[in-house]
Amino acid sequence: DAPDALRDRGQGYLQLGYLPGAREDLGRYLMRHPDADDAAQVRAQLIESGRAVARRH
Repeated sequence: DAPDALRDRGQGYLQLGYLPGAREDLGRYLMRHPDADDAAQVRAQLIESGRAVARRH
């Protein structure tokens, strides 16, 4: 549950195409560190992964 580990695992999940895991980890990262230096980038990844999920359905 370390913040950097959540972010890194979430980004790894994105690369693998495992969107549910990616969205969960990235969301938890942002909830714990909404003002992180990379928060805007992570938010963008989260938004894009949500769009990908919507396109699949």
